[in-house]
Amino acid sequence: GRARARGRVRQETGSAMASGIWVVAEHRDGAVRKVVFEMLSEARRLAGSLGEPVAAVLLGEGVGGLVEPLGHYGADRVYLGEHPLLGTYTTDGFATVLCEAIRAHQPSLVMFGATAQGKDLAPRVAARLDVGLAAECIALGLGEDKQMRAVRPVFAGKTRAASQFNEADFFIHYLAQEAGLEVNLLEDFRGAAHPDKVNLIY
Repeated sequence: GRARARGRVRQETGSAMASGIWVVAEHRDGAVRKVVFEMLSEARRLAGSLGEPVAAVLLGEGVGGLVEPLGHYGADRVYLGEHPLLGTYTTDGFATVLCEAIRAHQPSLVMFGATAQGKDLAPRVAARLDVGLAAECIALGLGEDKQMRAVRPVFAGKTRAASQFNEADFFIHYLAQEAGLEVNLLEDFRGAAHPDKVNLIY
């Protein structure tokens, strides 16, 4: 069967970290992709304004060794989904596990890299959850009203357009890796060497 025969997704208890900003931690050849660290840096900045935690979502097989670097770059918590059926990326398998995790834990924002995988996965997840999707974002910010604003390049990158989201809306977006965002190595942020880990599949 496909990855939907994965067992149950763990329900989070308590409200201390029941929301937050999530970063989908894409990896390749045993290493976390650079765009993930960019997104964690951006998420860490937003988290300070929102007063919410930052979490990474790591799916695959035998990827537990990637948890620690995600903590170093800003993840307070890592949601780990390991299963043999997730060893190779499939849209349906990853979307199924991710959607169940989002329903169970209710993050306020989920960030995907603007990679081939991210562009494939994010629209599928957004459609299944019936939420909005802001694609190819190059910057995020909060207005004085604490509403999220996302900036996107338009007209072949010649200008930029800002979109505002109702704070009651849950939405998913990309963070474009080609946007030229400076990778903040968070030298002043001492990330957890061992971030809180939650197994999604058990």
